[in-house]
Amino acid sequence: MNISTEKLELMERISAHLDPHLKEGRTYHQEFYKSQYGSSGGGVFMMYEGKSYNSWRAKQNPDPITEGLEALEDVMDNMRGDLSISDLYRGLPANTKIRLTYTKGQPMEMLIMDVEHLLADLKKEIRENAVKYANDNPEFIKSEAIMRFEKQADELGIYTDETVVLSTRTTSGSSPADADLIKCLYKALGGNVEKLYYKLEGDTFTIQSQPAFEQYGIAKLEAANENIALEAEYKKRMDAQAEAIRIRTEFYKTLGTVLPVPIYLSVGGFRSHSWPEGSHYHTSEVLRVIYTKDSTIVITDGLSDVYSSERSDANLEYNGTGMEMYIEFEGHVTYEDIKDHFCTALLNSVTQIAIEHGDFKALIERNEHATIEFREDNVELWCIKGMMAASKDISTFFRHGQYAPDDFGTLLNMPSKNVPAKLKLNLEEILLVNVKPFSNEWLTSYKLRSEDEEVKKQVRIDMMAHFEATGEGNKIPLTYVDENADNTLGELFPLSDVEPREDEIDMQLIESMTKHQTLTEEAILGMLEAHAEFLEAGGDDGRFEQLHTAGVPLNIYMTQTKAGKQFKTGMRTLPKNFSFADEDLRASEFTGCMADGVDFNGADLTGSLFTNGFFRGANFEDANLTNVDFTGSDLTGANFRDTDLTGADFEITNCTGADFTGANTTDATFKGANVKDVKY
Repeated sequence: MNISTEKLELMERISAHLDPHLKEGRTYHQEFYKSQYGSSGGGVFMMYEGKSYNSWRAKQNPDPITEGLEALEDVMDNMRGDLSISDLYRGLPANTKIRLTYTKGQPMEMLIMDVEHLLADLKKEIRENAVKYANDNPEFIKSEAIMRFEKQADELGIYTDETVVLSTRTTSGSSPADADLIKCLYKALGGNVEKLYYKLEGDTFTIQSQPAFEQYGIAKLEAANENIALEAEYKKRMDAQAEAIRIRTEFYKTLGTVLPVPIYLSVGGFRSHSWPEGSHYHTSEVLRVIYTKDSTIVITDGLSDVYSSERSDANLEYNGTGMEMYIEFEGHVTYEDIKDHFCTALLNSVTQIAIEHGDFKALIERNEHATIEFREDNVELWCIKGMMAASKDISTFFRHGQYAPDDFGTLLNMPSKNVPAKLKLNLEEILLVNVKPFSNEWLTSYKLRSEDEEVKKQVRIDMMAHFEATGEGNKIPLTYVDENADNTLGELFPLSDVEPREDEIDMQLIESMTKHQTLTEEAILGMLEAHAEFLEAGGDDGRFEQLHTAGVPLNIYMTQTKAGKQFKTGMRTLPKNFSFADEDLRASEFTGCMADGVDFNGADLTGSLFTNGFFRGANFEDANLTNVDFTGSDLTGANFRDTDLTGADFEITNCTGADFTGANTTDATFKGANVKDVKY
């Protein structure tokens, strides 16, 4: 092995630094596994008279032999900078095992393990792992395993059956003796191993593979060794798992053309619930892509796996979570477009929520359908293995107004014309649950947030009826975003592209009420004088509580100020020739007011309420409208030139033909507003 001059110099520094902490007659080692994303291992152990001792044993059973071992490990853990041990193996390929050796008075050694060393290490690990967690000090008799390898995105999946025979018991499981070591051996053999078999009986070690590697003493895998003897209960569980997979695989083929390459999910981030099989050695979380005659289905393949843990299903009653979940695209979508699609990541997040729930199948069966609300940042985008970037975000699927600021949701279990509602597996009948994203209009305009389940159920029925009526059904398009559309208005008037919600206020009633009540100029002047006194006493420190009854607004201003009186027009008409130019009208209320053509030029209206009123052709030029609420008002033809609209709310207003030239709309929102023919 050729070691660079820089690494040799580093080894000299490390040797000199550690030598005072080493004991005569002892040989110390560290072993590291270099992986694709970093390294693992590094715990120090020592050999003495043919036996291995580590720092954990030194802590549990202190004796003269292990004296100083804990302290040595502390010294190694604190080595940084020009003594960093990791610099010795940085740059080595993934799945490489390194052993460092330290002996007092001698230079340290570094061994990059080849096949011969790895096989010797494997033999040692098989024996040690077999008895590692045994408390009854059993005698090791035999360990036998058969492994199958599968490349899964940028990782190696290892599927294992292993049986360990000790003097006190026989156990079977799906864990290889040392998965990291097996991966290193796989790489050292050229990365083209299909299957690997080993048996350690007493001290006799047999190893075979497909294909064979005779140069290393690895014979061709014998057919008799492809299926080893397994403990009865473990075999029963594995047989049930294989049958569930067989039935599900055959069923998926009946839906259409199943692509041979699946999408492998990476469980992690802010949700990290493993699917029922839950293997640490291969990816259990998989999506399949299926082309039907008129759609593309992306469906989970493993939520109905048999639980690998007896603690989750001791009596083998359940096919995992009892369901598989899917999204269905309209038409045929390429694998590349699906893999990093926002809705693929969304499907993963839905499965995580379902697993966390604990009995999602029962919830669906009880309610027939369900909805889940999501925030924009509540979908884990780093969830696809083999990708060097996150999945596409929500802005590539929904238009901005369809998900902000009131989020979006998913409707679960809407019927599909291509996928049946249920599938009979070997242990139970499972549900096939469709996942359909929906925009925020259903959250703001309907009662999905009601605590009454019957109310929510009716909304879900209405949603499905709407989707069927539009011809969309349970399917989704590749995107709702029109890349060729002019989004200038949407950018200048945020959320104006949102479908307007239904207003609880009866504007026709208000208009008829205001027409017959007009404020005189004398009354207005008196109100302005009282409002000035109100502001002088600190009246602008309060807040509005907006209420309504029988379609009419009924607002309350919460303040401790007693002096003066807040300017409040009520549902009355203002004379068109009256001017509020340059007036200080902070925290005033014009709700339900008829003020067509009225002049507010240069006025300070900060924090005022202008909801459900009529301000057609009104002049707000140069006014301060910071945090003013215009919700529901008619602002047709109004002049907002050079106004400060910071934080103003124009929800469901009619701004047709209004002039916003030069206006500051920072943090202003126009949710569901009509901005037809506006000037800007």
